[in-house]
Amino acid sequence: MLPGCNLLRFVPKGKSLVDRNIVKIEGDEKIEDVKEQILLVPNRKMLVVLKFNLWSYYFGQKVFKNDSVIGRIVTKTEVIANGKIKKKKTVTRGKKVNKVKRFFTETVGEKPVYYDSVMVFRSEKNIKQFLYQKGFFHATVDSKVKTILKRSYITYTINPGRPYIIRSFVYNGSDKILDKFANEFSKNTILKVGDKVDYAQLINERDRLTTAYKNNGFYYFNKAFIDIKVDTGGHDHGANINFNIANPGSVKNARQQTIQKVVVEMNFPQRFGRRDTVTFKSIKYLFNGYNIKPNIIDRSIKLRPLDNFSQAQLEATYKKLIGLGLFRQVNIKIVPYKSDTTNKLMVLISLTPSSKHDLIIEPQAITSDKQTGLGTNNNRNYGLAASAIINNKMYSEMQKILI
Repeated sequence: MLPGCNLLRFVPKGKSLVDRNIVKIEGDEKIEDVKEQILLVPNRKMLVVLKFNLWSYYFGQKVFKNDSVIGRIVTKTEVIANGKIKKKKTVTRGKKVNKVKRFFTETVGEKPVYYDSVMVFRSEKNIKQFLYQKGFFHATVDSKVKTILKRSYITYTINPGRPYIIRSFVYNGSDKILDKFANEFSKNTILKVGDKVDYAQLINERDRLTTAYKNNGFYYFNKAFIDIKVDTGGHDHGANINFNIANPGSVKNARQQTIQKVVVEMNFPQRFGRRDTVTFKSIKYLFNGYNIKPNIIDRSIKLRPLDNFSQAQLEATYKKLIGLGLFRQVNIKIVPYKSDTTNKLMVLISLTPSSKHDLIIEPQAITSDKQTGLGTNNNRNYGLAASAIINNKMYSEMQKILI
């Protein structure tokens, strides 16, 4: 066993354990999550001082043997052309794993974190980049290390400077249609004049715009169509934010798409009967012999013919169809309607039915007290029982039959 918990005796010569990271921020700015940017994280401690996981790693390394390479002789029999039999011996090599050692060094143990000047430099860059993303464009980061008895204490001193503040934000569409919707969507912006420039918030705003476009018919729209520019020129720590919405490509995909046709098909192996085709409320149903009323499915379909495409309605349709409990698989595919790749879409919904009935058997143990009527003597009866529940999924509401 390792004597006591003096781990320093096992630290190699010329190395030191990272014991603590200290972050000092000059000025009055309160910045959270700075320590998460540091790459050298000290080994965990138990009861404030005891590094049990590190002890386990050293213990496994010192006490138990390493994995060993083992050889095994394999004899192969070969028949030569003249009928003679030839035996050939080969040696295969494998690895014998010391499971006890791996338990202490990997399952419980934790590798030692040694001081590394390169990793400290990379941590400085991480912190500086993190601060830049938070609007501190001219922050400086310095580090100093103090080593005592093979324990290193690293201090990061941060001068964030003044943060840049949002002066204004503008939404520009590359054509009249995009510009019109951009100005409409800007009314629900999450940005505020006077807030610090935070790139995470700018990305959230871009995602919000992308969702708004997709919920208003722009099926092919994606976040790559939005370019964010932060203009700090000529302003005293102020920034103008520009969201430039483009319509790239020769096809100009950033256009509203209308749902021209909705087709629902049962992915059901038809064994007999005709291929049923029913049109119900402008939606075409191909039942393929599966017995279900179209109105049960219809009220779950939110994508309707002649409506503009909506990503929210697409997701709602999927959730509601799955929620019926009638289908084990729902697949919704959006494709261009015929040869029109610009303005019209077709929705193809493939439904794979679940089994019509589920049988659930629940075994039960039963005990009951029985009085004999003779004084205060009681006996207990024991027995076994079982209940069977059949779920009938032929209708929108499952019917349970208790047997």
